[in-house]
Amino acid sequence: MATKHEAEQVPVKTPDPAKLADAWTGVLFNGAEAIRAAAERSMIAPAIPPFDPLAPMRAFSDFTKSLWSNPAQLVETQHKVFADWAELWTRGVDRALGKVVDPILTPEKGDRRFNDPAWNQAFFDYLKQAYLLTTRQSGDVIAKADLDPATRTRVDFYARQFLNAISPANFVFSNPEAIEKAMASGGVSLLGGLANMLEDAASPSGLVKRRSADNFEVGVNIAATPGGIIFQNEMMQLIHYKATTAEVYRRPLLYIPPLVNKFYILDLQPKSSLIGWLVDQGHDVFVISWVNPGPELSSKGIGDY
Repeated sequence: MATKHEAEQVPVKTPDPAKLADAWTGVLFNGAEAIRAAAERSMIAPAIPPFDPLAPMRAFSDFTKSLWSNPAQLVETQHKVFADWAELWTRGVDRALGKVVDPILTPEKGDRRFNDPAWNQAFFDYLKQAYLLTTRQSGDVIAKADLDPATRTRVDFYARQFLNAISPANFVFSNPEAIEKAMASGGVSLLGGLANMLEDAASPSGLVKRRSADNFEVGVNIAATPGGIIFQNEMMQLIHYKATTAEVYRRPLLYIPPLVNKFYILDLQPKSSLIGWLVDQGHDVFVISWVNPGPELSSKGIGDY
């Protein structure tokens, strides 16, 4: 019979030697490529950013001034914040003692970050609710601040980006799914993630990708609806998607995507394709596909588009 000490030990899975070797190979190779890419980028003169890097600082400066301009409201807000956190702590303690308690907050519909059942375990549930509470309180404070609409929109946008970045789902040691996968793979999943991050760092942009380009297959989960090019020039192609019904609406639809988007944003896969739905409803659809601009289009401007 196992002793109590032995029963409490976390089982450690031995990683598959072949997968472990592949993971380490990816880490070492991609690490070398990332160093090379960083050295090459350091030799290029920095370009003028297409945005104002001081805009967040100015927005939050105005936000801070608005908070201090109304001390009474600030004190009221602090009391509400303390009360919410006290309630969350009390319910967390009750649940740890075995009591059944209702959550203070649940993820909004469509928020898939916390779908895994492991997020309902006591510790991770508390972590999830603490994050959701912080997000809600931040939104409430910004909504009540004495700001002009434009500044409020900027502050809300910057705050949401920061809060999304610090979600517990984004970190290995606070994400139960990542922890379970690491334990099941003997740590190989962590090495694979590191290799992927280094591969992204070695790309020309140096930015982290949400999905691998290998995950897309034309006609399956990108550009899934059949169509044909009926016109093209140096800047664009015009794609025609014919209606699939016997009767067709007299007036066709023309979609002109923004210059930073691709036409297939509306046609990634059949179950979520707007273009596919439109042609099945009897609409002839025409969509512009912009050419990726290169040096040969450097003389073109917004007027040309």
